[in-house]
Amino acid sequence: MERNQLHRQVTQMRQSLFDQGFLDDQFVQLEELQDDTNPNFVEEVVTLFYRDSGRLLTNIEQAMDRCPQDFVKLDDYMQVFKGSCSSIGAKRVKNECNQFKEYCRAGSNDGCVRTFQQMKREYSTLKRKLETYFQLVRQVGPREMATRPREGDDGGARGCRLAVRGADGDSGAVGGRQGCRLADRVVVRRVKGGGSE
Repeated sequence: MERNQLHRQVTQMRQSLFDQGFLDDQFVQLEELQDDTNPNFVEEVVTLFYRDSGRLLTNIEQAMDRCPQDFVKLDDYMQVFKGSCSSIGAKRVKNECNQFKEYCRAGSNDGCVRTFQQMKREYSTLKRKLETYFQLVRQVGPREMATRPREGDDGGARGCRLAVRGADGDSGAVGGRQGCRLADRVVVRRVKGGGSE
């Protein structure tokens, strides 16, 4: 396939991930931290997320299998998972996490089960789409991809601050090693790239 055509395909695929609500601005923040010294930074962070998040999903599934339900523990596990999702900009998955947390607060086992199944579908769909996207990006070769999606350009220079905050989610500390590793890695990349906070 012609190189220009591959570039267009990568651009269109990336834009569709935003247009369809799979990704949010945090993904752009990660792209902005990518540079010539590590042109695969975003893919590495996403790969780390998927490698480590399986353990978090297993913890949630095991907690859901217990009777009676410990909704506080389920909510805590989901908060950690949500923080990890936020760190890569997994918007749809994060939205399902929020819904799951609402059902935990309401004490709704059925709601938790339904939402957890939907969240796992969103998680798997995003994984497949990102694998395809990164495969195309590798075919094209290094190119600056840190551009904002067409809508919602805030023009801010929040770079590292948002990347670190993204690992925390909306309401506090992530806990666990995965969120910390992602946040640490983003800070390290930002420092190596010459920027500072």
